Amino acid sequence: MKKSSVKAPPQRGIMLRVRVCMAERGIRSVAALHRMLIDNGVEISHPQLLRVVDNRAHHLSVPVLNGILNVLGCRVDELFGEQAQMNV
Repeated sequence: MKKSSVKAPPQRGIMLRVRVCMAERGIRSVAALHRMLIDNGVEISHPQLLRVVDNRAHHLSVPVLNGILNVLGCRVDELFGEQAQMNV
């Protein structure tokens, strides 16, 4: 039997663009963003926020997402992007 040479299309993944949005708004550190979130009543640990900012978070709660959107003053489509992932 002959194997098919048709390749599957690349998988798409969601990418968080928090660091880009921070830079566009002059927020230079995760610590500064963390203070702003705490001041707005959003509870998130610094290590967890660092994972979100570095696009390494496996999940994100709606209250934290809302807090980031409010603090950064951005829209959902500015905060999320799309990236191709390699098929395994």
